[in-house]
Amino acid sequence: MKEEIQAETKVLLPPDRSGLLGVFSLLLVMVSFVGVVVWVSFSVRDEIRSQFMSRDAYVLSLMVENELRKAESEYLLFSFETLSEDQVWASLLESAGANGVFAARLYSVEGSMLKSTIETFDGYEHGKSLALEAFSKNKFVTDLLEDATLDDFGVLNFGDSETFSALAVYLPLRSGMDNTPLGVAAYLLDGRTLEDEFKTLDRRLIRQGATASGVGCLAIILISGFAWSRLLDSKRKLADKSIHLQKANQELAMLARTSALGSVTAHLIHGLKNPLAAVRQVLQAKRQGGVGLDEEDWVDADDAAKRMHQLVQEVVEMLQDASLSSGYDLEEEDLKQELTRRFGPIAETMHIGFEVDCTGRGELESHRASLALLIVSNLVQNALDAVGDGGDVRVSIAFGEVDAVFLVRDNGPGVPEDRRKNLFLPMGSEKSGGTGIGLAISKQLSEQLSARLSYAGSEGQGAVFELVVPLKGKE
Repeated sequence: MKEEIQAETKVLLPPDRSGLLGVFSLLLVMVSFVGVVVWVSFSVRDEIRSQFMSRDAYVLSLMVENELRKAESEYLLFSFETLSEDQVWASLLESAGANGVFAARLYSVEGSMLKSTIETFDGYEHGKSLALEAFSKNKFVTDLLEDATLDDFGVLNFGDSETFSALAVYLPLRSGMDNTPLGVAAYLLDGRTLEDEFKTLDRRLIRQGATASGVGCLAIILISGFAWSRLLDSKRKLADKSIHLQKANQELAMLARTSALGSVTAHLIHGLKNPLAAVRQVLQAKRQGGVGLDEEDWVDADDAAKRMHQLVQEVVEMLQDASLSSGYDLEEEDLKQELTRRFGPIAETMHIGFEVDCTGRGELESHRASLALLIVSNLVQNALDAVGDGGDVRVSIAFGEVDAVFLVRDNGPGVPEDRRKNLFLPMGSEKSGGTGIGLAISKQLSEQLSARLSYAGSEGQGAVFELVVPLKGKE
């Protein structure tokens, strides 16, 4: 039997970090919201910038197409003829003189540069790829050159080489008669006006984004604050209800403990009745003096006194276990040894066969084991009284995954059919000196354990009682 007893411990709950978690969650939501606003602002910015550049490119494409149609009409071309390279270039030069255009180029459909108004273009070497892209898509392509200088385009003696923005526009050229490809025109436009528009756009988007972020964060704070106050209020109410529930559980536990104490007391009274009757008979015989008492009578009286002392000691130990919340457990062998210790000598004296066998492995905590032993002890005592001299009583203990099953068998006369229905109700006993409440007390004790006590029937001649005790945590 395990002798270790664990003292009652208090459960320390971790500190409440809900406030810190709430602040962190609020900051996370606000950062996410601002991130979404920034992402949307940049997406809108890129889209509007693309529309600004497409606007200038579209106007230029109309001018170039108009010059090409005019050239085709001036040169009186037949339907099977197209403008020559020089004729196309001459038309492009007409458009190159427009305000804001300071360079023009002509590319072949293969991407080779054919004509150019500037000799060098060091800062812009990927014109071929853009020309091929415009031709393959059959639509204009734009590209913004930031931090460009006039020296990059070979324009000299034009003031200081300050940086500026330039817009490159690539236009696919086709004949108006049979849609024959004529090449790709490239124009370099002054992008300073466009750059000013971009700056104005950026300032506006920054103001709008900041306003949206501020208003949104304020709304998040207000809504979160309101929700947080409601949550705290609900938490306080829940805490109050938990306190009331805890008090109610304590009261129920006290009632259950009181009920168990009453059952144990009744068991004690029931167990003391027969030994007291034996002692009383010896004392009466001694007082009357009419009948001599031999050694066997004194032995019976001594056995009765020992039995009373044992009953009182068992109940005291069990009540101590309940009050101390003891932590030691009884295994199947412990239960077997305890039952053998209690009833082995008694059965031997009564010339009754007594045996306890175990199957499976398990354990019951001390208090539950004590109550279970009280119930089984009452059943065994009843069986010993029922079988008489030469009978047999057998106790089987089987541990499963969720419960422990105690079976008490005897080969006595069994339980009459008419008494089985009210077997666990208080009634007159057929035993000499019995009160008839032993099984009723055992039934009440089993209810304190959330156990099930039942009459399992007869095996041939005799009776079988079954006690099913749920294991810890399986109630």
